Amino acid sequence: MTIVSWQWPLVLSIPLIRVLAPGWYLFLTVLTLGLPLWIACAPLLITASIVTPDQHHYLQLADLCLLIAAFTLPDGGDNAGHHIPVVTLVKFDPELDVESPIAKALITIGLLAVLGYIVSLAAIWISVNGVW
Repeated sequence: MTIVSWQWPLVLSIPLIRVLAPGWYLFLTVLTLGLPLWIACAPLLITASIVTPDQHHYLQLADLCLLIAAFTLPDGGDNAGHHIPVVTLVKFDPELDVESPIAKALITIGLLAVLGYIVSLAAIWISVNGVW
């Protein structure tokens, strides 16, 4: 079993997580047959196919960051608040006010998770190419 086969359950769980916060991202994902999902997850799958065993910790960090981002990044629409999946799990109402400190904290965590995802994938690519 390769490390790529471990990534498929993660990639397939991302849209299930994002269903918890209905908005434009979900609408565009359904409308384009998953194009935003593949844009977000394709680098992970490509990187997983070239990773060596001593770089698995970078890949696991990328997995964790992608899950955190899926749970904490908002999905908006034509309404006044943010729709955040983790809030749906906690209080069954995904909408938070734009000025809410909880919404701001979750968005910050989500953006840091996206940054961590990009940096961990970049670290794998740099180490595979022999720079490190």
